[in-house]
Amino acid sequence: MSIPTSTTVFVRCPAQGFRSHSKEELTDYFPPFYWHYIKIAQKKRPMLGSPLREQPNEHPSRSSVHWYLTSTESSNVQNESTAAGLEGDPRKNDFKWATRSVLSYEQQTELIQYLLDRLSIHEKIDHPFLTPSIASSKSKYLDPRCYLLSNDNRSTQLSNNTIESDPLEERTDVGLYTDDPIYHPSKSTPLGDEPDSDSSYHLSEYTSSSNDPAYDLEDPELSMTEEEGTPSRVRREKKKERHTVKDKLSLHEKNEMTTTEEKRENVYRDWNEEYQTWYGQFVKMNASDDTQMSTLQKRGQTLSKLNAVSQQFVNTATIYAKIIISEYELPLHRKTIKPIDVGGVAGGVKYRVQNIMYKFAFDILLVEYPPLWMYGGPKPDHRAASKAAKNEMRGLEAHSSTYIEGLFYPMMALVDYLGFRVVAMPVLPIDKTTLRYGSDDGGETVHDEDEELREKMRTVAERLYIRGHMTGHTPGDSKMIYGPGDIEGHRGHDGRMYIVADPATRLHPRPRSVFYELLRPEFLAKHKVSLCSDAFTRWNTGENKNEMNDEVRAATKKLLTMSMQELHQYANFLPHIWSRMISSKFDREAIDTTNFVNAFTHILGINFRYNGLLEDLSEDQMLKKIVRSGCIARCAKSELREILRLKMRQVQAPSEEDFKSVVVRFMNELIGGTANSKTYWSRDLCRQLVDWFWFDLSKEQIDTFDITTYADIRLVINFFTKYSGIELEYQTMDRFVQLGDLKNFRFVPADIRSLSAVVKQRSDIYFSMGMLSLLRNERKREKAIEQGKDLVLLKDSLLRQAVLAVQNLRKASVTNMASPLYLLSWATAQIEMAKLSDWDVIDDFAFVRISIYFNITIDMMTEKYKKRRDELVVEAAEVYAQFCEKKGRRDKRDLLLEFVKRTREQGIKEKEDFIPFYAN
Repeated sequence: MSIPTSTTVFVRCPAQGFRSHSKEELTDYFPPFYWHYIKIAQKKRPMLGSPLREQPNEHPSRSSVHWYLTSTESSNVQNESTAAGLEGDPRKNDFKWATRSVLSYEQQTELIQYLLDRLSIHEKIDHPFLTPSIASSKSKYLDPRCYLLSNDNRSTQLSNNTIESDPLEERTDVGLYTDDPIYHPSKSTPLGDEPDSDSSYHLSEYTSSSNDPAYDLEDPELSMTEEEGTPSRVRREKKKERHTVKDKLSLHEKNEMTTTEEKRENVYRDWNEEYQTWYGQFVKMNASDDTQMSTLQKRGQTLSKLNAVSQQFVNTATIYAKIIISEYELPLHRKTIKPIDVGGVAGGVKYRVQNIMYKFAFDILLVEYPPLWMYGGPKPDHRAASKAAKNEMRGLEAHSSTYIEGLFYPMMALVDYLGFRVVAMPVLPIDKTTLRYGSDDGGETVHDEDEELREKMRTVAERLYIRGHMTGHTPGDSKMIYGPGDIEGHRGHDGRMYIVADPATRLHPRPRSVFYELLRPEFLAKHKVSLCSDAFTRWNTGENKNEMNDEVRAATKKLLTMSMQELHQYANFLPHIWSRMISSKFDREAIDTTNFVNAFTHILGINFRYNGLLEDLSEDQMLKKIVRSGCIARCAKSELREILRLKMRQVQAPSEEDFKSVVVRFMNELIGGTANSKTYWSRDLCRQLVDWFWFDLSKEQIDTFDITTYADIRLVINFFTKYSGIELEYQTMDRFVQLGDLKNFRFVPADIRSLSAVVKQRSDIYFSMGMLSLLRNERKREKAIEQGKDLVLLKDSLLRQAVLAVQNLRKASVTNMASPLYLLSWATAQIEMAKLSDWDVIDDFAFVRISIYFNITIDMMTEKYKKRRDELVVEAAEVYAQFCEKKGRRDKRDLLLEFVKRTREQGIKEKEDFIPFYAN
């Protein structure tokens, strides 16, 4: 009897074959998850494909198929199979039975008979057992996959077919899964024509024992945790058997099968638990008095695990953040990730996916009439909200850099994509009932009932130079809080930890700027006067609030005078650096110079919003152009964000292609390539430079503004594309790297390769990666010496690893300039790179950077770090002296060696001690 033509039948016999007619014996040989069953389903059209594999714990709908592998359901099979004359064959219970709504009783009987006949072929073959030891000794067996499908409109008859056996005898040393040798000379299956070979897949399986010494993956992070005392003979024995990367991954997957199944049972990953496990060890490591890099490097496992969890979190958060942003303008019913309501005054709309919380960094309407926005006042200011989100991360960085054991801080990432900024944090084990410090309801209720937490917060405040103050809606309910009143302490902390600047010092006063224009922690460390976090806000309800406001006002005045003068002096030290940056191609050296300018500006505690003052103070025209170019690029970034948000409203379900054309139009407008360029420059760009960066532009300068003469177009485009996540094609980017006339250059959509997400993350990701890079170099050296190899052969790989360490540790320092540990680590990597570099590659600037960083942080270094700082400065001076000797500059060499001798005897006392580094 024929099977209905609309029925597609998938058949999958046990993956290891049948060795017995007994169900009980089969169960002994094969675990449950190795069983594959027949599934017969009604289809609207023919379908080709691989056989379906049913998971053991996943039962399909009872209306589509029945399960007859359990004793409770075997009676129906027994009754109906007896009538079909199959009661003597014990294999019948090893199959699923199709429902009567799909196949008739006669069709079911005929199908089962056909399958039993097919199985008789496999019973003559000696199949391997599942245990690795037995499996390795068995080599010849048949893949029992069978495909039965109806793929045309004709009736297909089930019939017995003969199988040629010659190919079986030729099969030797094959894996568990190979292509099926069962074939028909007529190239047809029992149910129709044979599918094309391209529609099948071929798998081979590595069959070594799991006890193989090379079973574990060769992971650089894991190899670091190997005990240093392992004899070299043992390590050499482990390498007798060689295995490819694929082999080891296959073996690793087998070994982790149980763990994988357990992970699958956990619906969501607990990011916070994984991170805090290693972060706690990281804090203990840094809280100790031992500041030697060797001590940190020995903690390879802690650094490796911390970096892995943090990086995986950021990568996952970025993927879903892009989806949330792309669906922002879609109606609620079309969103794949829908918003949730978890409260919070300034938090905005929030999303939760994969145990990660997301929120848009948008301004929030607090009062409808008259309108009052959180950051913009009478109208929204989304740029200020974006800055506030970044300040939130800086607050976490400042707090965590104090390394107080017992305080834990969440991971955090800022994802900028298509004009939107999203803040991502893992779901924490906290709620309103766990709040012990601060306020989560706008100050109506202030908590301070946990004595241990209060003491830790006071210790943090002392180290950050933050002054405690009374906060609360009513005097009777006010509490002494160290930090902003809306900080949340749940035996861990959330919220900002910065000191607000005086809004009255702005050229155009904006009272709401107290919530996003803040003093940097680096300035507080140099200022050494504790200030109130909630100055100039209603959060400060103490009787001495006017005194606290005056202290912040005095600190702001000091920043705008003394600190700016200090920055100006350092900038004048390096006129040749600025000249070379403008007059040569924009290469890696130029990028390093740019990063250096940004870094030492922040180390001095100076915000970028004061760059207009630096430009006005500077007498070097090249430095002026560099500062202007950086500020213009930042203004253009904010302008493009607004443009992309407007474009999002039009396309709604966007792809990057939808935005490339508008990006190209704006970039041409920016560089002066359109008729509207002058309008944009004079109306929008100049206003932003004056308002956001304190530039002093006269009306005449605004009317005649020309970006091609006021700044350097090459620098503007390089900075702008970096800040905005725009990746240009290599040929296009090369035009802005090399020197040349760009007056007539115009962008086209083909110049844009992609619009990428720009992600800002916690500094410990960069720090752990940088330290791991240094650790790998140390291990490579030890291994080469042990094996008697020439280190010169490893020089290139060691240098690349050192460059990676420098880049990551610089990012860690820039992200958290208040951490002396990061600065010391960066200097260590910089010296390592200088030692490995050819003297023709590096120059004086590589050593000057180290000295300037230490010079401007001399007031920030605590006693704990001063000894290690002096050691690094001495080491840098010695390497610098070698460099000068190679270059024939003996006078500079002698000056540096004298500095080394004096520093070893007396240490570094004041900034003038660094003069030998700057002398020509």
